[in-house]
Amino acid sequence: MMKLSEQQQKAIEATGQVLLLAVPGSGKTTTLVARLRHMVMKQGIDPSSILVITYTNAAANDMKARFLELTRAEADAVPIRFCTINSFCYSVLTFYARRYHRSKPEDLTETLPLIRQLLQRISHIPFPSESEVGDMARQITYAKNRMLNEEEIGALLSGETKVKPVFDAYTRWMKEHHYMDYDDQILFAWQLLRKVPGLLRYFRGKYRYILVDEAQDTSKLQHEVIRLLTGPEGNLFMVGDEDQSIYGFRAAWPEALLSFREYYPRGRVLYLERNYRSSRAIVGVSARIIGQNQKRYPKAMRAVRSDSGTARILRFRTRLGQYRQITEMLRGGGPKTAVLYRNNDSAVPVVFALEEAGIPYSVRGLDTMFFHDKIVQDALAILRFAMDPRDFDALDRIYYKFGARIPKQALLEAEREVAGGRAGSVLEELSGSKRMARSQKEKIIDLETEFRIIRSGDSSMDAFRRISETMNYQYGKSEKIFLLRALTEKGESLAAFLEKIEELEQRILHHRNEADSRVVLSTIHSAKGLEYERVILIDAVEDILPAKDGDPEEERRIFYVGVTRARDELDLAAYDDFRQPFLEELRTDHSADFPRRSGAGIPDVPSAKG
Repeated sequence: MMKLSEQQQKAIEATGQVLLLAVPGSGKTTTLVARLRHMVMKQGIDPSSILVITYTNAAANDMKARFLELTRAEADAVPIRFCTINSFCYSVLTFYARRYHRSKPEDLTETLPLIRQLLQRISHIPFPSESEVGDMARQITYAKNRMLNEEEIGALLSGETKVKPVFDAYTRWMKEHHYMDYDDQILFAWQLLRKVPGLLRYFRGKYRYILVDEAQDTSKLQHEVIRLLTGPEGNLFMVGDEDQSIYGFRAAWPEALLSFREYYPRGRVLYLERNYRSSRAIVGVSARIIGQNQKRYPKAMRAVRSDSGTARILRFRTRLGQYRQITEMLRGGGPKTAVLYRNNDSAVPVVFALEEAGIPYSVRGLDTMFFHDKIVQDALAILRFAMDPRDFDALDRIYYKFGARIPKQALLEAEREVAGGRAGSVLEELSGSKRMARSQKEKIIDLETEFRIIRSGDSSMDAFRRISETMNYQYGKSEKIFLLRALTEKGESLAAFLEKIEELEQRILHHRNEADSRVVLSTIHSAKGLEYERVILIDAVEDILPAKDGDPEEERRIFYVGVTRARDELDLAAYDDFRQPFLEELRTDHSADFPRRSGAGIPDVPSAKG
């Protein structure tokens, strides 16, 4: 039998309605599995009356396997149900249709084509990008899972597009065609459990013991299903940590944990506060980070390990200069290292640097959406037009994005003059057009000069410096332009850069992870639940982490989750040319109980050359 702490043993034996708050690395899954064993083998509870709800199918399968290993039982001999909330709700719909002779809506598993059509028809977007379609799909999911009312849905935006007209058309189409999507499975089950007393009685009688894992990632709608199923007298064991709730964009609702005693007046809140994963230094940094949040339960997280390990700020003179230095750090031997970041886009320059250095790596969940983003496509069009002033397709994409207010008709006339050989260049023709005001002509002349300099210099590095700093391109200061600039190389021509971008997209698209690679690239979200000997956390800069419009507390939770993936070594990348609110907090916090250098909150590594 496994050795358990006093807090774990208390959680295993608790009865009634319980919320177990488990800090990172505290052995929550071990505790949950041990509790199941105690219920079945010590308390004699009928296994078929136990429902275990997990966040993913993989987690359900893993927990079942661990339970069977612990009890040395055959799967058929212990009929505990391990499943996701969607799987449970689907069984509710299936049972209802069979018992009450109703037809169940058909599953529409691929909703993006429908949303694309609605964006074209309702929002008048002729060619919605993958990111636009995907974000609208997330907003629809968010509205359903947060149980938003009409007014609240009306306030939602997907980029600059209003969500409600698309949401209304989407739900109307689904109803008319008798379809349901993934979120409807939960919504319809909740509605039926509320409206059909016999259905609720059946499932309450069938599952008298409910255990919920990763409760902080559960949506408001999902919590309402669980609350209905539990009832005022039911047995509920909910495991989670509001400090690790980082899926707000998927409608995660940590308020259910914070309001647990309001929802379950007879409930108790227990804690797992011993961190078995990380070294003392890393636990110390982690506790200080999350301690800044206000909407949380106070916890006394402490390290079980006696070794201090290392937690340090890795300083770079410039953010652009980090990639070569990190690549050098990853050469040769060393511990299994995860390079973590907030957004997938941050991986693109790291992938390029590792590919060029020939360092094997694995990457979690990276796609090629970066290359199809409108700003990236704009930048490539700028390069193409600089190379070929007769590339009208490129110019048509970007002409209105430099503040010159060029009318479309004037542009078309100028292009016809150039195509007919009656003018030398479109911008030169526009600068002399009677359609243009003096201020417009001045801006067009400046723009023509910029393109001429880029063309004659034929340098990708200089081109992106100009796109970012002098061309007055409306997205010149964006993160996408920064990342493209990070991919440029000294002495590289515009044509070579364009070819490299195409090749890099194909490399990422066809990359096959190597199981034994020492380097893992991952978003913090994808790394949740995992751990690594060493973590290098990059790009924790203002407007990325924390995000510009993000919930400040959730942003800090994301940073906290990233930091707590580290077992032995933690490196936080810092840059002299960017603001980094979370790192600034650490630099000025003197409460740590581990070695410091020059009075800093955690030790600094001297500036790396940019």
